[in-house]
Amino acid sequence: MAKTRTILIKESGRKKIELTINPAECTITDPVEHIRENVDQMGQVSLPGKRGLKEVAISTFLPDRSSPFYDGETIKGALKLIERWKKKATKLRIIISDPKINFKAMIDSDSVTLKEGQKDVYVSWKFTEYKPLSVPTVESIQGLIQVTDPVLLPREEESAPETGRTETVTSKTTLWSLAVKYYGDGSQWTKISAANGNIDPKKLKEGMVLTIP
Repeated sequence: MAKTRTILIKESGRKKIELTINPAECTITDPVEHIRENVDQMGQVSLPGKRGLKEVAISTFLPDRSSPFYDGETIKGALKLIERWKKKATKLRIIISDPKINFKAMIDSDSVTLKEGQKDVYVSWKFTEYKPLSVPTVESIQGLIQVTDPVLLPREEESAPETGRTETVTSKTTLWSLAVKYYGDGSQWTKISAANGNIDPKKLKEGMVLTIP
């Protein structure tokens, strides 16, 4: 029976395997890795993810020289080529015609089955799509990042404390309230204390003049 399509496995050079006998069926899986999450009061939701890796599993048999299907591709040559591709993690190309499918892949696994009374060898090969990992180098990003000297921006007037001023202590004066008034932050009272000889906030006396730094 004539083949309805061509299934070809090849490396970048001239080495290739074209299946003499196509599998009864060949499934190419092309997943999308959507993300599933459990959200309060909504239950499970699906968030858009990235495309996964294509996979294809091929199960067929390699005909012996005595087989009417034999086309000159030796069993030994095909098995040796598969073993080399597997050992060297060779980047291959899976090509299937009608409909046209063409993608880079590496061999994940292979199995060989021998049946008593037959010289044909049954094989199962699994391939997974190969995507090169692109990692930017220092040279490749030069010019994209500009490094400049830091510039000190002027402080907004409304947030800047007025310096060189004085405050006369009253019965309601505290260093904390003065820090809030001038700095907007009561915890800065230590600045006022330091500017006045590290005065103890508990020893303020009415009429005392404090310098506000």
